[in-house]
Amino acid sequence: FIIEKRKAGSGEAWQELTTTSGSIFNYTEMDINTDNNAFEYRIKAVNKCGRTVYSEPHTNILLQGYKDENFDINLTFSDYLGWDNGVSNYTIYESINNGAFMPLEAGVNPNENTLIENNPDQYKKCYRVYANEFMGERTNSWSNEICFFFSPELYVPNAFTPTGDNINDGFGVVGVAIKDYNIKIYNRWGEQLWESNSIAEKWIPVYRGADVQMGTYIYVITYSNFDNELFTKTGTINLIK
Repeated sequence: FIIEKRKAGSGEAWQELTTTSGSIFNYTEMDINTDNNAFEYRIKAVNKCGRTVYSEPHTNILLQGYKDENFDINLTFSDYLGWDNGVSNYTIYESINNGAFMPLEAGVNPNENTLIENNPDQYKKCYRVYANEFMGERTNSWSNEICFFFSPELYVPNAFTPTGDNINDGFGVVGVAIKDYNIKIYNRWGEQLWESNSIAEKWIPVYRGADVQMGTYIYVITYSNFDNELFTKTGTINLIK
């Protein structure tokens, strides 16, 4: 058996990887970078009649992704080619903070963007795609693994408009890789108007049963990372009506 390889979908000439005995039915390619490219593989052989025959080509799944400005993750992956009846299902698996890989979303489609929303208490997130063969021998294939690392970061807007239109009515913070969190809001006289330990909670500007007036207010945020390092962020927020 002669094992051949080329970049998937490239149309390049097939390159010979190795030759094995006709009694060996498996081969593992080592030291290959599957994070940047998908590859096609096929087997070439000469039968007893002297005729050259080829297997069907098979590809690996290439998973890629990036973090956007909201600290969300966007994933795309190529499809697996080679099974006679195709793929029955693709499933994205996720590992959070060095935990075990667990199924995150089934029924995803190749070559389409999958959005995974930010969770502020996650500092490392890794992903793989699992494909099942439809009918046939019901074999399966895994993609490469990609990981995203987050240092503690906060995005704090400088204004909000509590006008009752359900658009930007509350003052909220977006963050990532945050373990412990506390925010306090003060007026210009140093009077504390609001406090929260949840980064998901928004300040609705009501104090002692009355609406807070338009103006500039001060926030003080303290937070920690997963090494228990403490950070402080202060600034002003403009309440516009």
